[in-house]
Amino acid sequence: MVVLPDGAVLEMSWKQIKYSRKDKFLCFQIIPMATNSDIIVFPDEKSWKNIENIFPIQEREEILFLISNIKWKRALRFFITEIDIYVNQELNDNISGTIESTAGYKKLDKENLFDYNSPLSSEQVKSIFEKLEIKFAKGLKGNVTVPNNAIIPGSVMSEVVLPVLKENQHINLIFKE
Repeated sequence: MVVLPDGAVLEMSWKQIKYSRKDKFLCFQIIPMATNSDIIVFPDEKSWKNIENIFPIQEREEILFLISNIKWKRALRFFITEIDIYVNQELNDNISGTIESTAGYKKLDKENLFDYNSPLSSEQVKSIFEKLEIKFAKGLKGNVTVPNNAIIPGSVMSEVVLPVLKENQHINLIFKE
């Protein structure tokens, strides 16, 4: 967690980054990549206009600058696109059937391992979360639905998790449009 001089806070998790100011916050999706920089899906200026009364367009530029210039324990790149932006809504909080809903993930997330002052290296942090993904995928049972749009070439989902899911004899793997 990075607390800025004006009181705003940036919190980096495995699959999202959260920007908070006073009682309002925004979350931006992160797509963990296996072989390249992780991708932050970030709203374009047109999308931002829908929340400009809460977070001014100048703040969008500040958030981009901050995320880009903090020495996180991961390599990042932005994918700027037209997306819906929701104020005060988590992306990955307690989604049933994901690692984010597990006690292990919640404990790791509180450690702020992606922060610049984390005692671990970028490689160690990534390895921890990939191992958690693998352990979770191996332990699944029953129907497991994977949205086709979650299978991005080079992503952790595509390169690390999906092969484990395909080998898991205890699940019925369903791909969904």
